[in-house]
Amino acid sequence: MSKRVSWKSTLGFYLLSMGSALGLGNLWRFPFVTGENGGGAFFLFYLLFAFLLGLPLLIAELMLGQKLGQSALKATENVSKATGRPYKVFGFLSVLLSVVVLSYYSVISGWVLHFMARFSIGLVSATSLPFSFDILQNNPWLQVMLTSVHLLLVITIMSIGVQEGLEKWIRTIVPVFFLLVIIILFKTLNLSDNSAMFRFLFYPDFSKMNWDTLNRAIAHVFFTMSVGFGLMVSFGSYLKSDEHIPSIGFRIAMIDIFVSIIALLFVFPVAYQATQSLSSDPILLFNVIPQYFQSLSGGYIYGLIFFLCLYLASLNASLALMEALVSNFQSIHQSTRTFSLKLCSGIILLLTTVWVLIPSFGGKGSGATILEQLDNIAVNWILPVVALGLLLTFNKALSDKEKSEMFVDRSKTISVIMESHWFFVIRWLAPILITTSLILQALR
Repeated sequence: MSKRVSWKSTLGFYLLSMGSALGLGNLWRFPFVTGENGGGAFFLFYLLFAFLLGLPLLIAELMLGQKLGQSALKATENVSKATGRPYKVFGFLSVLLSVVVLSYYSVISGWVLHFMARFSIGLVSATSLPFSFDILQNNPWLQVMLTSVHLLLVITIMSIGVQEGLEKWIRTIVPVFFLLVIIILFKTLNLSDNSAMFRFLFYPDFSKMNWDTLNRAIAHVFFTMSVGFGLMVSFGSYLKSDEHIPSIGFRIAMIDIFVSIIALLFVFPVAYQATQSLSSDPILLFNVIPQYFQSLSGGYIYGLIFFLCLYLASLNASLALMEALVSNFQSIHQSTRTFSLKLCSGIILLLTTVWVLIPSFGGKGSGATILEQLDNIAVNWILPVVALGLLLTFNKALSDKEKSEMFVDRSKTISVIMESHWFFVIRWLAPILITTSLILQALR
């Protein structure tokens, strides 16, 4: 087996993990999922499961990658050979999941590029441009072109390598992203009365909960923390053996939770002012918000910053998902990074072309859009199953002694205290809660 590359610095790993958290999963998906599931009650469950499930499983996936030095696909395949059990199915599912999510992510990234370009032109042109989402809906080949531009940028950054391309890009762009977010947050939080919006987001109303709430909260925790994609297994394989995984996992979890709160404050005030409604939907960002910014004084500047933030977020997440795919393909077929990158990008582009040629992908038809259906199946059904499968693989691949040695750092008293709690979660609580959430969703 070829030697795995490693991060030039732990900071680079943190920033890429942060980049994954900063993706459209938080800035695009979290606000509309929170709106669909009643606001404060859903947000409370999200916080609970972030610590109760997300963090322990994140630690387990990073440990699996660090210990075996392999991608998720290769790790599950080897554990299957050693045990005679079909753990490799979960490795294949993690790759399939990454492919599907990245394919529709890339289309949405193209939408963001479209509006970012329109606001840029609006700043320097005296002509008022139309900002209707219908322009994209009625021109699928424009969407294919925009998606191709996005994927070309992803390929260009990643082709340089992990350290000089991916890590260097992330180290540069994440601080810029946060600066832009602070600017737009200042604008959105100073809009007219937001008291109803804040009450909806942060005051739990448990009467709005339903059978889906448990599953949706767990699934979204996994989605934003990149648990279940095999991504953290691949990233863990790049970590040096002396890195303390629980400490790293805790910091990533805190970053993710912080970004989740920022995402709500970033998107919801604008959506509320634009629609005077506390509900949300997957295309709200593109259907209403651009026109709202256009109506504000200085709106072209703020609109450009808003969509630039969204694009940097989507680019960060796309880089993380593509890296996981390339890592998995390389480990199985022993191909070069360049060939693996081109092949994975070609598959993604082919799928994105299929999605945009379906008329109802981003627009309401007789029922849910294709986008909503893809997101529901991938995130609410497949992702929890794969997360559970990778956890079972981890429990089988490492002995209790190995897990304990990797978890406990005698210089950190808290790791000694938390060891028994972590073992309880990964052995019993996580499998029970994930299974129960899937059953409840199936029975609704």
